[in-house]
Amino acid sequence: MQHDETSELEEAMLTDITSGLIRADDDAPGTYTPRLISNRRGSTMGDALRGELRDCDDFAMSVAFVSENALKGMYQSFLDADGGTIITSTKNDFNSPAAFRELRKLQEYADVDVRVWQDSGTDFHPKGYLFTHDDVANLYVGSSNLTCSALGSQREWNLRVAATDGSELLGQVRTELGTQLRESVELTDDWIVQYEQQFECAPRQAVQAQPRQIAPNAMQDEALANLAKLRARGARKAIVISATGTGKTILSALDVRALNPRRMLYVANRTEILKAARASYLRVLGGDERDFGLVTGASKETDARFVSPPSTPCVRTGRVCCTTWTPRISTTCSSTKSTMPAPPATARSSTGSTASASCWA
Repeated sequence: MQHDETSELEEAMLTDITSGLIRADDDAPGTYTPRLISNRRGSTMGDALRGELRDCDDFAMSVAFVSENALKGMYQSFLDADGGTIITSTKNDFNSPAAFRELRKLQEYADVDVRVWQDSGTDFHPKGYLFTHDDVANLYVGSSNLTCSALGSQREWNLRVAATDGSELLGQVRTELGTQLRESVELTDDWIVQYEQQFECAPRQAVQAQPRQIAPNAMQDEALANLAKLRARGARKAIVISATGTGKTILSALDVRALNPRRMLYVANRTEILKAARASYLRVLGGDERDFGLVTGASKETDARFVSPPSTPCVRTGRVCCTTWTPRISTTCSSTKSTMPAPPATARSSTGSTASASCWA
């Protein structure tokens, strides 16, 4: 880069940094202004990453958690990039073998160097993304892992800052990345096979949680009262339809807490939703985390008191539905689409069983 170009770059960066960190300036260029990305509409972390991958010369991502669906959704963006590096981990067995297989595809088809952090003495929990453009790099550091919810729907805090090649910050970041690379191993097919065997039989860490006193909101309070009335009349089925974000998962957990069933089945159409629901149930109900089992392609914790398998579509309607479960087991069915019509069998209450079945659409 020529001296005049360097001067122009430094001037633009100083103007933007001053506007972003000291005194706002409406006339600042804005290209290098520090920016908070919190997944508001039209400005998500996923949008930012796709734009960076499209234009960058190189990239490095250091993230504890990745999901299969997020990688699939970003696949074309990785192909558009000119190669880069992803460092991830096996922390808490969150990353599924399927996610690692998607990373393996990026190795093969997108020229991405994928490493798995192996230092067993320290937990790996970063969430950082570095994109290099000529003599300037954009660094994103915050709370978003490489998962669908963290890149779009979930409220997050991620800060974007720009730095030049000669900056102290960029030197620190590259030194840390170099250390992480030395403490990692290359992702291979053999590694995935070995991890899959460990993943399927790995014991879950027991966590004892105290239940929290969570007061129902207006929707939850009304729904709980109506469910109590239905049960008092001997009904064994009910359906609650409510908009996204109104608290259906917490509602179902509050209902389970009130009923205190011997066992409970919670059904959703994605493993990520099941894991999030398990966390919500643990927060409301408390107790041993081992009481909350997952039944997925890679997990068969069917002996747990509260079991969560992914749902399957109804054969004739194509809708996610609740089937009739074993009597005396409280059942909960969840859908991410609040506008989905209820299956006819669950649209009305009926009697004749000691089961308590609640279906949340």
